Amino acid sequence: MIYRKRDMRRNSFKEEIRRTFFIYAFIPIIILTLVIYVSFYFIWFHIIEVKNLSYNRDISAKLNEAISYYNKMAMEMSQDDKIKQMVYNKKPTNECYYKMYEIANKMNPRCHFLVLDSNLKVVMTNFYSPPPYLIQRIGSFKNMINDLNNVKSNKALIITDHSILPQNGLGVVMIGKGIESYNKINGYILFDISGTEIEKILGNRESRDVIITDKYNHIAFTTNKNFVDSIGKLRTEFVGKQGLIKSGNGSYYIIRNDILDGLLSIYTITAVDFIDTAFFVTAFFLILVFIAMAISMSFVAKYIASKKTAVIDRITAAIQDVQNGNLDRGLYINTNDEFKIIGDSFNHMLQRIKELIELNVEEAKQSAIFELKQLESQFNSHFLYNTLETLKYIVKFDPESASKIIIKLSNLLRYSMNSSLSQVTLLEDIAYTENYLYIQKVRFGKRFSYFVEIEERCRECIVPKLIIQPLIENAVQYNMEKCDHLSVYINAKCLIDKLVITVRDNGKGINQEKLYAITTMLKKGKNGTENIGLYNIQRRIKLIYGGKYGLKIKSQENKGTIVKIFLPFKKEGDIGV
Repeated sequence: MIYRKRDMRRNSFKEEIRRTFFIYAFIPIIILTLVIYVSFYFIWFHIIEVKNLSYNRDISAKLNEAISYYNKMAMEMSQDDKIKQMVYNKKPTNECYYKMYEIANKMNPRCHFLVLDSNLKVVMTNFYSPPPYLIQRIGSFKNMINDLNNVKSNKALIITDHSILPQNGLGVVMIGKGIESYNKINGYILFDISGTEIEKILGNRESRDVIITDKYNHIAFTTNKNFVDSIGKLRTEFVGKQGLIKSGNGSYYIIRNDILDGLLSIYTITAVDFIDTAFFVTAFFLILVFIAMAISMSFVAKYIASKKTAVIDRITAAIQDVQNGNLDRGLYINTNDEFKIIGDSFNHMLQRIKELIELNVEEAKQSAIFELKQLESQFNSHFLYNTLETLKYIVKFDPESASKIIIKLSNLLRYSMNSSLSQVTLLEDIAYTENYLYIQKVRFGKRFSYFVEIEERCRECIVPKLIIQPLIENAVQYNMEKCDHLSVYINAKCLIDKLVITVRDNGKGINQEKLYAITTMLKKGKNGTENIGLYNIQRRIKLIYGGKYGLKIKSQENKGTIVKIFLPFKKEGDIGV
């Protein structure tokens, strides 16, 4: 049965080595590869996104700036008196030509201009020949003229001509304004931005397509007819879309930007099918590589586990014996490798442990006794100095009170320095503590008062000596200079199996930052504050009774402080003093 259990443990360890090999070698390689692979995909995609966005913003800004400028100029030129006079006379002037050419060539994209009379006859233009829409008077041009005749507006009209697709020719965007004289339309001024001019601002499109639509999704300009439906509109699946979309068998990344208060929309579209294809081809290749690695690593892990398990089994058995308390167990390994070093070190360690255990038991006992004596003997020298100063004056005026102070101080000092007493009854400690309270009462007079209330059954409880006095000393030290009157309340009661001693004062309290530092000090057992008395009490309690007991402190500024001492409820017959 014993051999069977060892075989099961060895087989389990073999499996553990194999799993460990995969977890710490193979799996991290997979994860790292996948993270790099997926990161590369997203970085690639992010680059496309950033470039597309930047490209769209650049084109949109240029178009918006140019069209807004031509719109403004249409308004200004339609009000220009010299333009009005020229239309009325139907004779162009050099000055007007200069103004119009300057406007047409200032922006990028540039434009053509037309100044027409009321019968749509050309008065002035920079076209080499009249554009087809002027000759045929059809499409968006016709609609614009009708709108300019029927609507009196302080704004110029901006329209797109989607009837010219797919040539991207003249009239992609037209800005028009009627020229009024005597409350009558006498002519028209038009700026025409052609597809050819728009193409000039596109620059290096790389793999992107650019589409311009009006607010009704009619396409005014496009670099790819595949996005146009049968009636000259943008295909439904692309309308108003942003980001990555699927359309048929293709994937596209779209950025859309509206300009001129939504009158025109600029789409930049990048086909990203090649990214998906590259992603899946690479993924397939990586899967094949991972499968090959997994098979080879499985054989290697199995071989290593089988070779090393026998020695490890012996080491495990020796460690288990030591865990069960057998410190005489030896481990002898003759493999001439690191396991032999482990065996020799194990034997040396056991020998040292046995020696250190014996030494540590004795040192711990002596250290605890020494620390307790040291903590018990600490007495505040300021109290002695202040008491002697008080005696210096009282002895002249009230020798009887001075004699009482001397007796009580003598009792208190004798009690604190008596090394034969470590634990006393609560009643005894209160009695000697009242010596201290009496001296403070004489010293401060009506400014100091105290009250002691001890439950009857708590009086014979065993406590460390001088466990209460340092708390009262803290209350006096930190509050008398700040208070007109200080009251200290001492209470002791039993809660189930615990003795709870409470020392409460009505002093100025402790601010939250300092209270947090004190509480942390009490919990961690390391004193980085000036509260030596609190630390000494907490340390003595922990040394004598362990971690279940100790101090708890509560305080609020201007509302006093409460310190509670939690001790085991034990009487003189329950422990050895």
